[in-house]
Amino acid sequence: MYTNTLSPHNLAWSLRRTLQLSPMQRLLREIRRQSVPLSQLDALEMFGGDGSRHTMDYHRQVRSLDVWEVDGGLSGPLRRNLPGATVTTTDSFHELQVTKNTYDLIVVDTPASLFGQHKQYCEHFDVFTPSLFRVARPFAVMIVNVIPDLLHSKNARRTPPWPEQLSRRSAFYKTNRPELIPMHEMVAVYRQIAEAAGFELQWHFSLCRTMRSQVHYLAMKVGRH
Repeated sequence: MYTNTLSPHNLAWSLRRTLQLSPMQRLLREIRRQSVPLSQLDALEMFGGDGSRHTMDYHRQVRSLDVWEVDGGLSGPLRRNLPGATVTTTDSFHELQVTKNTYDLIVVDTPASLFGQHKQYCEHFDVFTPSLFRVARPFAVMIVNVIPDLLHSKNARRTPPWPEQLSRRSAFYKTNRPELIPMHEMVAVYRQIAEAAGFELQWHFSLCRTMRSQVHYLAMKVGRH
């Protein structure tokens, strides 16, 4: 039987959600201030996990939610945590290339380092390409995790960044200082990728998701040229 026993960390997360203090809820408030009608958006969570984290903060606020998750064992918890969402067990990298669906809100919640069966993926670099925009509507909001300061993250203090992660960050952000990248330099790269796909970056903002790991949410509104 599935039980959603809360660890102390998850209990604190749940309390912040109840008090509307979670990072995602703060992000949503700022998106509303940008005159984005959340209740009219069709959303995609590309890496769903079990749905117990930030997806629970917004799934009732959007018109519809599709969730992709490669681990079929999580489909049950996903459906329980996100009632009404359409859950698809699929490899998100493959699904991105074949789906015919498009969305107004696209959330790319990848791990903050190398991941995949062979550690072949790094952060969101294999997702945030011109191909991502094939699932975007003419106007869409995209949310990704970014790590401007890799040196002072909790993970880096425990385990130094993998050389492969630093190499991938150098290539993606076009920098020779992959461990410390100012936000404006990151945004410039996302702007270039959007433009290559025929979109323009209309506005963006970021806020800290976790102080200990230095992960930030970066929200971007894009519009087709």
